[in-house]
Amino acid sequence: MNINFQNIIPLICLSLASCSFVLNEMKTAEQLLESRPDSALSILQNIKQQNIKFDSNRALYGLLMFQALDKNNKTLTPDSLINFSIEYYQKRNYPEYLAKCYFYKGRMFMHLSKYEDATLMYLKVLDYKSDVKGDLLLGKLYSDLGNICYYQHEYENARDKFTQSANYFNNSGKETE
Repeated sequence: MNINFQNIIPLICLSLASCSFVLNEMKTAEQLLESRPDSALSILQNIKQQNIKFDSNRALYGLLMFQALDKNNKTLTPDSLINFSIEYYQKRNYPEYLAKCYFYKGRMFMHLSKYEDATLMYLKVLDYKSDVKGDLLLGKLYSDLGNICYYQHEYENARDKFTQSANYFNNSGKETE
């Protein structure tokens, strides 16, 4: 019995160490998202998904991956990543993360020209508007809604959405957006 127990302890320690390593990589990627999105994406792409043991880390990974892909103007796929994140944050009641997940799923639909689906996702983000920290996400959201209205030849609605977007960007300090 001692021999088996002695063999199990190193395996447990190794497992916990690998989980810690993955979490540290994700934290580094999250910190680099704004200043070095290409580096953040590279870090995330080098993480082996089978090494992500906890659902909380898988949910964060999915959200960070979609953010990094978006910042690097890459295709937002696979949707299974963001779907898992949405399900996790719904169950755990994390409204700020859930709002971000809905936003990036909306972006995915918008790039696929599925404007109705994108609009539904964006409306879900607005349900959590009070939970969203900062105005940058809302600025991007209204900009996307403005683009959707423009594509559908609803020019007055597009102008209103772009005006709202500009106000949020000004409030965020990111006027260049």
